[in-house]
Amino acid sequence: MATRNRPPRSQRATPPAKGQTRWQGNPSATSVRSVTEAGRRTRGGGGVANLPIEGHRALASIVLALMVVLTLLAPLSHAAPDPAPFLTPRIDGSGSVIQAGGSSADIERSLFSYLTFVERSVESSNSTWPEATAVLRFDPSDTRARMAIVGEIYASTSGGLDRKLRDTGIETRPSPNKLQEYEDAYSQFFQEDERGGRGANGLSAMSLVRSLTAEGTERERLERSAVNGFRQAIGENGEIWQYTYNWALANLLVGNYAQAQEGMRIISNRAAQDNEVLASFWSGVAALRTGDPGEAVQALTPLINAQAPAGGNETFNDLFETLRNLSREGLADAQWANRNPSSAYRTYFDTLLLAEADPSLYGKWLRLGLEMGAYEKLAADMATLETSPSFRSYSRIHHDRARLLDMLGRRGEADSEYKEALRLENDPGLLVAYGQSLESRGDHNGALSQAAEAILKLNNDPETADLSTVARAAGAGVTLVDKSTAQQLLDANLLRARAWGRQGNTGAVGSLIQFIVQNAEGLTPEQVGLLHLYAAFVGEAAAQ
Repeated sequence: MATRNRPPRSQRATPPAKGQTRWQGNPSATSVRSVTEAGRRTRGGGGVANLPIEGHRALASIVLALMVVLTLLAPLSHAAPDPAPFLTPRIDGSGSVIQAGGSSADIERSLFSYLTFVERSVESSNSTWPEATAVLRFDPSDTRARMAIVGEIYASTSGGLDRKLRDTGIETRPSPNKLQEYEDAYSQFFQEDERGGRGANGLSAMSLVRSLTAEGTERERLERSAVNGFRQAIGENGEIWQYTYNWALANLLVGNYAQAQEGMRIISNRAAQDNEVLASFWSGVAALRTGDPGEAVQALTPLINAQAPAGGNETFNDLFETLRNLSREGLADAQWANRNPSSAYRTYFDTLLLAEADPSLYGKWLRLGLEMGAYEKLAADMATLETSPSFRSYSRIHHDRARLLDMLGRRGEADSEYKEALRLENDPGLLVAYGQSLESRGDHNGALSQAAEAILKLNNDPETADLSTVARAAGAGVTLVDKSTAQQLLDANLLRARAWGRQGNTGAVGSLIQFIVQNAEGLTPEQVGLLHLYAAFVGEAAAQ
């Protein structure tokens, strides 16, 4: 069976002598199997078929996991270690094994899932305008990508067209009263003949702001109204390039990519004279979304080396730096889509070297390297990134390189990387990862030591096995920090189960299983079902 799991906590046991386990009891193999069976039932016999984990309940064969992962590694190493110790199920029961046909994103999440504490602490927010990079990193229907586009619209209740919504102080989700105030202000412009276009422009901008919280036909109505309103503004005064710029962005938002591309192309030179340098970038993005990555490559390539004219101030120079960074990432996306992954890989890598450590961009590059099967190159390029100022103190890349080196059988180098990651951030997730590495090498006591330290850092008692907090964190409305903490606790306990299983310590495994399912007080039936599933994970981990 395929999963990588760790044990929980629940009742106290007599501390053992050094090198021995605290867990008491001597359940038979039959009792361990019975807990696996119990994972299909709630406590008291209730069914768990309605659980969100029910599609993932049947764990795939470990042979399947090895076939998938080792096939990816084959071009690089004929003696790669068993990757199974690094695959762990999620707290909702999913992801216990990389399924056949799994994508590079699946592999990345399974093997390179560590996030720094800062990354875990930053929740996606709907209260601030995302940067334009969100358009490149999220699906077009994702609220963050949509907000990034709307934030670029030129509009101001003062009537000026020199500021974007994101810079005016307007909230991403204004109250109904505030929205009405803004719309009343824009409506006043219709009474001034020379500013009529600004009224249509402003009201269209507000329609897009409203569309961010609307759904279904109402959202479509608001978007259509915005596109038509910007067109009306263009009709009022076609010489004001901001109207066409806004109209093109609105078309990009609603999926009219050909119109968006053409609109940006028409006004790019005039916009550049007023220091708006992103029009050509948006044109390239629109080309990519039309399904013409070749056209996008042609549009974006000249932009990656764009330089500000001499004599500009720092703010002006920053505009061109933003243009270069956005265009490099967009170019890499286009190269990847244009079936030129090696060029895309290099472009992402060059961008990482030139910019601050960017977790999202780093994830793109890592995913592409995995998709290409470029494991040795990834390891070498990660080493290069580690020497750059922005990545030198980035514990995540040290963790990821350690995992990669482990997979390639370069264990001495991997050990150094794990230790450097832990030096930078002594985090429970890193302790578990290092423990998994030690366990894969046969150092069971070392693995148990790392797991116990991780559990202590998670403010839990290694002598107990209470995973009720993990079951609670599997639901909706839980912060990323809480989900990550729960995942680390599950993984740490599953690591102990695996180590004990390899040591033949069935007593420790049995006690762990019993304690997990005994801590169901105050839980919902669905959460109780998850506890039984965790117990099943423990039994399976110990049996590997």
